[in-house]
Amino acid sequence: MLKEIDSWKWPRTDLNAWINVLNRFDDIMDAAIREYNIDKLQLVPFSENTKELLSEILRFERLLLEYSTNRKTFNSYDVSPAYMI
Repeated sequence: MLKEIDSWKWPRTDLNAWINVLNRFDDIMDAAIREYNIDKLQLVPFSENTKELLSEILRFERLLLEYSTNRKTFNSYDVSPAYMI
């Protein structure tokens, strides 16, 4: 479903309205961090499904942050950096 959103087509949004969605994204990313040992040394490559899901979550979060107000309420800064290394 996230793949279908290739650009932001709506007015600027309040990030607070997305808290439940962002919390779910955090849960998914946190589970992948634990499963693949990303915060240490990742020895097992991502499955294709996990790789695609994480990529789409990060892409959507970037879009959402770009078109949102109240960005300082975004909690994923403690989760997202693990994927940036």
